[in-house]
Amino acid sequence: MRPFTAFEQENVRFLVNLNVRFTQVEITPTGLSKSILDATAPMRAYFLEEGIHNYEEQRCGIWWSAGVLGKRTI
Repeated sequence: MRPFTAFEQENVRFLVNLNVRFTQVEITPTGLSKSILDATAPMRAYFLEEGIHNYEEQRCGIWWSAGVLGKRTI
């Protein structure tokens, strides 16, 4: 991931100070153009811990994509 801007660093500090659990996502131009995002290990762990999605139970292939955005994410 790229280094955070000062604004992003302040946002992270704000969330941490409030004990808000969150994960970070950086969408690449390729991911944005294809509307496909690969879940990183921290994202997978966060989704599992928050009961959003368990990637271990997900079948492989385009027909079985997670489709979790919008359920409980900000």
